[in-house]
Amino acid sequence: MPETADRKSAIGRTALLVALGFIVAQAAFFIGWIWLERSRSGIEIKVETASVDPRDIFRGQYLDLSYKFDSPSMYMSDGDAPNILPERGQTVYAALAEDWRFDVYRPVSYAPDPEVAKALASDRGEEKVVVIRGRVGARQNRFDFGVNRYFVPEGTKEPPVNADVNAILLVPMNMRPRLRGLEVDGKRWEPERFEVREE
Repeated sequence: MPETADRKSAIGRTALLVALGFIVAQAAFFIGWIWLERSRSGIEIKVETASVDPRDIFRGQYLDLSYKFDSPSMYMSDGDAPNILPERGQTVYAALAEDWRFDVYRPVSYAPDPEVAKALASDRGEEKVVVIRGRVGARQNRFDFGVNRYFVPEGTKEPPVNADVNAILLVPMNMRPRLRGLEVDGKRWEPERFEVREE
């Protein structure tokens, strides 16, 4: 009889452990799913491009984009220069503030910590601020935020040379921006295919 009771007790403990494992696995799945959904969603903003370089055969079907927040020392005054150690690979955060006159976000402060970057922007009176995460590039005066290449299908036209081009970025909770699209002369840009004339 004691042996039978011990066996039942062992079976009960095993069943309990299996049930707890199932509950933990379900919780982990839902937490992972929520994190994934949050990483896919975020705040959508528009930023100005400093230049749009055409495609070439070495880089493939991509447009090379540059922004004002890529080279702060080039586009900002000495008083606004980022106070960080310009070491290659170092994480850097840029605070972008809304310029409601042109419906774009522009860089206002940089820091190695997101809260510091946001606080610096607030000190300047900026209210609507979005912080993005990047790193110091190979050159000390260049920052890489991972949004410098935009894929375009083969056989399509590029934006006009003198067009006003804005980039549409999605900024999720992890603050790593994603390039969602381009706006050319105030309209969402969709690549057009070249017309093929039959002779």
